[in-house]
Amino acid sequence: MNSTLITDEELNSINQALLNRYGLDFTDYELSSFKRRVVRIMHKNNFENILQLWRKLLYDAEFASYFKDEISVGLTEMFRNPQVWSYLRDSYFSKFKYNDSISIWHAGCSTGEEYYSMCILLNELNKLNQSELLVTDLSDKFIKLTQKGEYDLDLLEKYKGNYKLYNTYGFFNLYYTKNETTGTFKEVIKPKTEFKQHNLVSERIYKKFDIIFCRNVMIYFNDSLKMKVLEMFYENLKPNGVLVIGHFDALPQNFNIYFDYLSPEFKIFKKINQP
Repeated sequence: MNSTLITDEELNSINQALLNRYGLDFTDYELSSFKRRVVRIMHKNNFENILQLWRKLLYDAEFASYFKDEISVGLTEMFRNPQVWSYLRDSYFSKFKYNDSISIWHAGCSTGEEYYSMCILLNELNKLNQSELLVTDLSDKFIKLTQKGEYDLDLLEKYKGNYKLYNTYGFFNLYYTKNETTGTFKEVIKPKTEFKQHNLVSERIYKKFDIIFCRNVMIYFNDSLKMKVLEMFYENLKPNGVLVIGHFDALPQNFNIYFDYLSPEFKIFKKINQP
């Protein structure tokens, strides 16, 4: 099925059903991206038309949870864009003294690859004991996968290539325990971490952070929703706090009421401190 065959009215009916029945609000998701994901779900589940999907969502809470996971899954891998991680290591985290506390929020953690990238970075800088992390996602399934920290060995081999571009002299395989077909990251490399299911669109977080990661999440939001989320991030960052977004994320033109560029190349922004 081509996404152009689904009308805006049909998408609105799906969104309204999800909102009324389950409190899930996708109304401000970027329309073309949302349509593509809906079509993919229909193909995977052999739905012939939007009405079949609508009925399944309305009467099957388990399927609605699956639908939510499929819509919200992000683009992620360990040490994705290794130069970003090198920049953060050399130009950002280097400013923290040994006794400084570091607070980090991974918003939209997906299946946890960026969280474990951060764990490794902090471990190699000897800053695990200084750090406190909040890891959130809309999907409870993804939160549980992140806590488990288990990945296919084929994936870990791929991630090893990214890691080597980030740290030529490191030993990536020391950070996880090999099982038959998977590797599980060791508890010893994890800083103090809170894992929490969280709806970025509708729920506030009442903490302040030095750095917020939200990479390749806002790619699915329209400009109105992006500004709403940026305002929340602004409020949640400490003075001189930093926001890191994804390579494919595009911010609205008026983002600069909240943030200025720290590194345009790597899409890293610093909070504008109001007088």
